[in-house]
Amino acid sequence: MTQPITLITGCSSGIGLVTAVELARAGHRVYATMRDPGKKDALLAACAEAGVEVELLPLDLTDRTTIDAAAEHVRSTEGRLTNLVNNAGFSYLGVLEDFSDEEIYDQFNTNVFGVLRVTRAFLPLMRADDSPKRTLVVVSSTAGRAVYPLMGLYSATKFALIALVEEWRFELRTLGIRAVAVEPYSTKTEFAGASLKRPAKWSDGPDSPYAEILGIVPRWFTEMTHGKEAVDPRIVARTIRRAINARNPGLHWVSGAYAKLAMFFKRFAPNEFTTWVVRRKAGIAGLRRRK
Repeated sequence: MTQPITLITGCSSGIGLVTAVELARAGHRVYATMRDPGKKDALLAACAEAGVEVELLPLDLTDRTTIDAAAEHVRSTEGRLTNLVNNAGFSYLGVLEDFSDEEIYDQFNTNVFGVLRVTRAFLPLMRADDSPKRTLVVVSSTAGRAVYPLMGLYSATKFALIALVEEWRFELRTLGIRAVAVEPYSTKTEFAGASLKRPAKWSDGPDSPYAEILGIVPRWFTEMTHGKEAVDPRIVARTIRRAINARNPGLHWVSGAYAKLAMFFKRFAPNEFTTWVVRRKAGIAGLRRRK
């Protein structure tokens, strides 16, 4: 069997890092990319511990030059690509009114336009591969099907990714390339740390109409990403591996018990009920309407 060649974005930490190790352990030749190669130490340490090797490449989703250079390196070295895992991204946390045009573009430029740039660059190499299980993986989120307080901008990008994956499933089917969306719940990664941004305008002063929600929700968000609900990124990595290995993978690959429960309620429960549950969990169900 021909060795699968897999490229993964965002491998300096979290889901990307553990997925690179997971797939290398499964026999893939892995190209692990990151915006800043200076942050490679954690990945190299994890690879050494697992007894595997990956090849590092610089790739910034917002810089077409780095994307083209990575694609050219894979083309000249391998001549093909079996799997592409679009993992890199970040989140803003804040009320929609506070975001500037530049911040809104920043969020979409990485999470949506960046995925489009990378996929457009590597699809020719995926067409050159002859594997029957070539897979385009897009790491979305349960926030791509259900919005959480103060995460509306991030959710908008993740909803957009689901739409892109649905379209790729139409376009790529006859080319023998499968497209899937992997949808984790909150994950124990740097997502709530270095990968989280706030708008420059954070209107939580005493006269702000958003003071109460801005004072409460960030604490819940921290608990959600560090508490018992947070998913070990290795579970997400295994979900990605299972999607790649599946004979006929479906669109949605929900990862983690809480993610499955959240999507069950989203699918079958009335919207007002699920909204109430989220408001209650976030601690804002009892807030009174301001006059």
